[in-house]
Amino acid sequence: MQTGANDHASFNNNGEIVLKTEHIYLETKEVCQILLICPRTLSGLRNKKKVTYLRKGTRILYRFSEIERIVEERLICCKVKSVSNLHTNYIDYLTNTNK
Repeated sequence: MQTGANDHASFNNNGEIVLKTEHIYLETKEVCQILLICPRTLSGLRNKKKVTYLRKGTRILYRFSEIERIVEERLICCKVKSVSNLHTNYIDYLTNTNK
């Protein structure tokens, strides 16, 4: 679903990476890889209505901002403990998938 790190990130004046998350949508597989969780965990969040999603045909898509929210509100038990860690994992994911 993603096109590349340059489309979703830039550097600020301090040389820090700033993500442009407002228009990023992730598929289930991508969310699971970034959060280091299994698809069943994500399905459980959907079933409990703790995470909003969009259905496009057979695909389920999540707004990146929604994933940030569930991490920030600690609605999910995962190894990603902060939004900062989430951003790092996302950038790593983009870097590794575009090689």
